Amino acid sequence: MQYGPDILPHSPYGNVSGGVIHVWRPKHWASWMFIIDEKTSTNTTFQFEKGGFQDARGNNNGQEFYVENLFEELDMETEWYFNTSTRILYYYNNKTGPPLPSDDMEACNLKVLISLIGNMSNPVSNVTIRGIVLENTQYTYLDPHGMPSGGDWALQRTGAIYLDGTWNVSISNNEMTRLDGIAISVNRYNRLTVIARNEIAWTGDSAITLWGDTNGITFPSSMDTSTMGWDGTDGNQPRGVQIIQNYVHELGIWEKQSSFLFQGKSCQNVIAYNIFYNGPRAGINFNDGFGGGSLIFKNLLFNTCRESGDHGLHLFFFILFFLFRNYFFCYDEISFNFVIANYNSQEAVDNDDGSCYFWTHHNFFVYASNGLKGDYGGHDNRHAQYPGYNDAYFNNTVVLRVDLDEYGIFSCGSEMSAWPILGNNVISSPSGNTSEIGLCDLPLKQFQTEYNYDLGSIVENWPSDEQLLSGATQLLFS
Repeated sequence: MQYGPDILPHSPYGNVSGGVIHVWRPKHWASWMFIIDEKTSTNTTFQFEKGGFQDARGNNNGQEFYVENLFEELDMETEWYFNTSTRILYYYNNKTGPPLPSDDMEACNLKVLISLIGNMSNPVSNVTIRGIVLENTQYTYLDPHGMPSGGDWALQRTGAIYLDGTWNVSISNNEMTRLDGIAISVNRYNRLTVIARNEIAWTGDSAITLWGDTNGITFPSSMDTSTMGWDGTDGNQPRGVQIIQNYVHELGIWEKQSSFLFQGKSCQNVIAYNIFYNGPRAGINFNDGFGGGSLIFKNLLFNTCRESGDHGLHLFFFILFFLFRNYFFCYDEISFNFVIANYNSQEAVDNDDGSCYFWTHHNFFVYASNGLKGDYGGHDNRHAQYPGYNDAYFNNTVVLRVDLDEYGIFSCGSEMSAWPILGNNVISSPSGNTSEIGLCDLPLKQFQTEYNYDLGSIVENWPSDEQLLSGATQLLFS
């Protein structure tokens, strides 16, 4: 990486040992961290010792970046620098005069505060973690990361509270703050897990992660493949986790590819009555479609995607398929949520990269630029109250922020059997001009007449604020 005083005004640096560079991936999909290699770097070039593994997509380019842990950058109040060679701690005081003798400075060296580790045949059982304060853990963004499944995410298996092979564990009424990695990490076999009524704030990474194992891959022989593959029938995954009434805010301080909840190779979970706001990317992320049967119900989410874009407040990747023991396939359900997409969200629900089998209904989505999304072979995503690929969008009330020629976009030139199921939608626009707004380059009434499709849908003027709020209240609380 080339640099100079025009880019980094405090350069050149006398000693780059321990220096770290934080870099945005293009499109702000994730952030990377690299340790600067002191042996090969020069006054104009940084070479990297390790890093860049904090997401699963990678790229040959980067975007905005900053450097840290370099003495010359100690230029703002409350910043500090520790010289590991001389063992001297430098601190930029935010008060007049020297720090008071009573001012304490503590260095945290723990990444995991509570660890419960068992396995499927001998799980750690009947444990309650309740009513305690957990704070100040060490950052984990340079720890080894893995790829949980086919989505864009990379993840580390660490957390301030770490569960791996448990049965009947309750985590409730705790205050978790200033944890520089993941707050609660749930891994592999976990049953009857309850995470309820906790406050999680100012975390360096995600608040809660669920990450299971699968198998079925035997190559390459040089790698441990026991946790990867299409076969999830052994049950070595978090299932039936209840995430209820948690209050989560200010996360992703360091790792920007972070969420209130990450779910990878995990299923049949309940995410309900939570409040989440102030995060850099999506509020809830499913990295795959393993198992189905999860419920996202009556949550309040806002102020997400604050530092990124190209996705929604709920983000789902379904690139891979898995074998799962179940007599009936279960949709993942998203219902009765209040979601405000007031930053860079392009959808309220981003069914990305082949996502399928979502039943999305009775939600109040505010400001999202798009409703139903399905791409890269995604199918069976149904948005309602609110055959072909079996996508459906019906009984929705849509309030457009601006007048559009089309209120929906799909492949109009394809066979009608591949079109989404449409009907009985109420489209409100600033003008309410039925002669302009429609589908497939036709005004709505003409489209309905020519194709006998999207019947019952209408275009009307914007509702008043009172009408809109009354409808939202009735939807969410009736």
